[in-house]
Amino acid sequence: MKIRIFEAFAGYGSQSIALQRLKEDFPGFDYEVAGFSEIDRFAVLAYYAARDTSLHGQSIDRLNLKKYEPSPELLAKYRNFGDITKIEWAEVPDFDLFTYSFPCQDISTAGKQRGFDEGIGSRSSLLWECARAIEVKRPKFLLMENVKALTFKKHKDNFKRWRDTLEALGYSNYWAILNAKNFGVPQNRERVFMVSIWGGAKLRISAAFRYYNTEVNPRSRGKCG
Repeated sequence: MKIRIFEAFAGYGSQSIALQRLKEDFPGFDYEVAGFSEIDRFAVLAYYAARDTSLHGQSIDRLNLKKYEPSPELLAKYRNFGDITKIEWAEVPDFDLFTYSFPCQDISTAGKQRGFDEGIGSRSSLLWECARAIEVKRPKFLLMENVKALTFKKHKDNFKRWRDTLEALGYSNYWAILNAKNFGVPQNRERVFMVSIWGGAKLRISAAFRYYNTEVNPRSRGKCG
């Protein structure tokens, strides 16, 4: 059985790259990319370049994205559905895992703190577009990532509202603040991660979060559909 993934706000596709590493480490595991959503031209090109086997072994310093053209095979295998506000989700192939590292610029303490109230037109408010995707496709698993400031006083009410939205759709949410330094990365970088599971499945997510904790939070249980 393959896990089918859709990557929203994909960047160069780090989530499916992580699945590829899992596949290499665990031969019984497999995955397939149902599609991704990205509007930045160079991020899209980087997404394809990272999966272009003809480039493997070459120095990234020599890759000129301005001249790079993905093959028709790559474009067909990894379809970019573009602007998340314009996607007709009923036309997107079904998927099991939806990942959404939505824009952090209006949440981060390094930005102007516009916030992500629904409908205000900030980049971070694009989070609410994910509800359309989730409501139509009902993937089994959701994976969110964003900056730690998501949990700060200015933004915590909207974060709670988002969790409530997912609960109303039948998801149980597990979230924690994790630090990259605890995962073999030479960087002191804290991020909020949230796993949401449709239908109330009981997995040991909280225990895993505690093991790698920066700050761990109790499960928010959604309604079972």
